[in-house]
Amino acid sequence: MKKFLITALILSAILIAITCSKQSSPSSPAATNTPNMTATVQAQATATAQSAAATSTAAYLQTAGPSAQATATAQAIATSTAQVQETATEQAMKTAIVQTATAAEQATATAQAAAATQTAAYLQTAGPSAQATATAQVQATATAQAQITATMTTMFVTKWGSAGTGNGQFADPQGVAVSSSGNVYVADQNNERVQVFSNTGAYITQWGSAGTGNGQFEGPWGIAFDSSGNVYVSDSGNDRIEEFSSAGTYINQWDGCGDAPTGVAINSSGNVYFSETDGSIMGQFSNTGATVTQWSGAGNSAGEVSYPWGVAVDTGGNIYVADTYNNRVEVFNTSESYMAQWGSEGSGNGQFSTPMGIALDSNGNVYVTDRDNNRVEKFSNTGTYLMQWGSKGSGTGQFNNPLGIAVDSSGNVYVADGGNGRIEVFHP
Repeated sequence: MKKFLITALILSAILIAITCSKQSSPSSPAATNTPNMTATVQAQATATAQSAAATSTAAYLQTAGPSAQATATAQAIATSTAQVQETATEQAMKTAIVQTATAAEQATATAQAAAATQTAAYLQTAGPSAQATATAQVQATATAQAQITATMTTMFVTKWGSAGTGNGQFADPQGVAVSSSGNVYVADQNNERVQVFSNTGAYITQWGSAGTGNGQFEGPWGIAFDSSGNVYVSDSGNDRIEEFSSAGTYINQWDGCGDAPTGVAINSSGNVYFSETDGSIMGQFSNTGATVTQWSGAGNSAGEVSYPWGVAVDTGGNIYVADTYNNRVEVFNTSESYMAQWGSEGSGNGQFSTPMGIALDSNGNVYVTDRDNNRVEKFSNTGTYLMQWGSKGSGTGQFNNPLGIAVDSSGNVYVADGGNGRIEVFHP
């Protein structure tokens, strides 16, 4: 019986020692900041409780029979073995984590050093051509990073609208234009109307309904202002351009605008330019009522167009066209003669996949909605790629088929996000 008693007491002491060891190690960084007095009180309380437990265990074993002593001894041995194993496992895991992290860091550093050494050795032995190539690649990488940074700093301003037929809702909004007073006019295509908002998205008014009468629409697409503030809307399904006052009062219309006119723009002299998609032509007329004339024609050669959509005019009277199916922008002078072009099919910088809307800011920079790439691209007026923003989705700053685009006098860019039924505003 004494052997059982001694064994049980020894094992109890071991358990107490293990417990004290665990409690003396801080469990978190916060534990190391506990005031010394509090730690001392906690330690004394723990020691008192452990001493009482040991005394109680010893008294019980002195009076218990051999069977109870054997059971207690076995339980103590099992508990102590499990705790020892747990402690050993924790220490092994910590050691393994440290060793793994150290090995990974060393491997990364070694690989980076080896790569740097190989690059340096290559450039020392390479000829001028290879060195120039390497330099060009570094420059290209730096340029790409700068473009990403520019994109990240693009500032989203606001958005408004949702799918529907109510005030401020849209059914495939197409063209968008900003008046000299800052109000935003939207051609709400499938709702057969024009809606007017403040530049923060507050609904103001609307006009139009489905039909062929004066002031009615069958698929309004483009929208633009003349120098007097009158509004011109391309009434695509009725093959005409209609003119309204800024309040929506019907003024005039021009028929014979080809088959499904889309984009519309007016220069400072009052000449109205339009794009016609189904026949792939460009046209113009005077806002005084002169006969409509057509220029350009279908094709993919310089000066030809294929399903053109957006049209814009700069302060010098030059005409910019989103040549949609040719995936490019074409520029014509005031005599409608071909001047330049840029773009090709693709998703890279400066490329397009169905360009739709086009607009210019006060500095002459050109903005294009790249519909199937779900982005807006910005260029200089000579076609130099500057930046882009947007991706497919319905989140803030994303697009689902961006269509019309306009820029106000403060440089804010308004985009008709057709598939999401809303207008988004940016300040790039």
